Amino acid sequence: MPGAPPEHGGAPEQQHPGALAQQASKPRHPAPPGQGVPGGKHAQARQPAGGAKQCGLPQPANVLDIGPTTVLGERTSLVDPVVLEIGRLLEENKSKIRHGSLEVEARFGIVKPKGGSHAEDELSASGGRVHLPVTSEALLSHSRGFNYQFVPGLPPETFVALSEHLERMSSEALPDDQRVEFESTFVHTVDVLYKADVASMLPHLGLPQGQETVRVSILREGQGHQDGGRASIKLKLGHLDLYSGARPGELGSAVDMRVAVSCEIDLESFKPSRQHSLVMRREKMRKTYRFRAWRIDLTTVMSSEPVPGSGQSETDEVKWKPPVQTNEVEIELEGSFLERNLEAKWANQRHMLWELLSDFVFNARDLVGLASEPSPMVLPPALPPAETSVDERARASYKRKYPGMEEPVVGHYLYRLADPSAIPESLIGPPPASSNPSSQEIGAASMIAAAARAMRPEPPTRA
Repeated sequence: MPGAPPEHGGAPEQQHPGALAQQASKPRHPAPPGQGVPGGKHAQARQPAGGAKQCGLPQPANVLDIGPTTVLGERTSLVDPVVLEIGRLLEENKSKIRHGSLEVEARFGIVKPKGGSHAEDELSASGGRVHLPVTSEALLSHSRGFNYQFVPGLPPETFVALSEHLERMSSEALPDDQRVEFESTFVHTVDVLYKADVASMLPHLGLPQGQETVRVSILREGQGHQDGGRASIKLKLGHLDLYSGARPGELGSAVDMRVAVSCEIDLESFKPSRQHSLVMRREKMRKTYRFRAWRIDLTTVMSSEPVPGSGQSETDEVKWKPPVQTNEVEIELEGSFLERNLEAKWANQRHMLWELLSDFVFNARDLVGLASEPSPMVLPPALPPAETSVDERARASYKRKYPGMEEPVVGHYLYRLADPSAIPESLIGPPPASSNPSSQEIGAASMIAAAARAMRPEPPTRA
């Protein structure tokens, strides 16, 4: 699945849905310095005399920036449209990115209607995922008459199946060319979210006045020591919602994706107090699969909201509502690779930002494909042989009437159709209690006997 990060150079490997299990296992060797982000002697040796120009034409900083000439005389970009949108978000927030740790991540979930109006209810017959008349990926945007919400998380059975699939991919029983090599770690943390005036604490960011959400992360006992936890704020710089297309339920779970760009800033001076209102408590048990240029996080989250009115004083203990469990999956790009190529792009130097983001988006799509695959059907339970209700009299009568013919495979009624006189006595029922039948009973019996004689078919003609 995940290949070598493009900051090492080389064109991105051709990918296709379902190629997740094979790509990451291929051995890669880093290229000499300078083959990715410029600056090495090899990069200088390849530059033609005259700097950035060759044959009188300016050379793009990336080979994907300008494609071949079309029939209309245009040279459009070869970059994936979703990747271009991510690049636009990064460009628009250049000033904020430099103040913290840049994050580009793809979260899995579903797109649901929002608002509850009649028109929006028609978008989803079951009140669940939005149903749109498209069968392929679509980049969504809010507009009049179409308002939606992205709900992160996967169903438990899909979450477990994806986790087991990732574990199987690294099994030692697989051949070397199919096994995926990655490091996996487990961490158990508790995040407590507060509302605080972050603009006054970080005046250099120029944030609008108001309350922002501050996250305090605390490691559970036995996983390290933190005095009071680590406080941080995540500046949301933008996101893209990708609808994976209409999908019948029998083809597996439908999984949509949100690609988000954000910047995480540590708040070392933040100390929680009663002045800060509590928002939520999230206990997270996370399994992380680390690859070369990104990581996959599978997290079980127990979210609780505070009970209104509790924890108002120093002696009053905070009470929490019953937790709600969600199963979240996200793939996050390694920040150092991304920042290195961004700096090169902003400096108008040779970069491989588009290849890095393309590999990230392609692998996220592959992971969505894996999560959407239906699980193998469970084999039906082994049943004992079916009891037959055909007695030997009916079978002997059939063989006598049709010698050499095969017996019916299923259905004892086939014997009765062949020879109605051979109906088992157990199916006829007990004789009437009266030993002196009435004239009506005799007439009914005669009619039944006549009908039975009429039903008897002629013996089949043998060739």
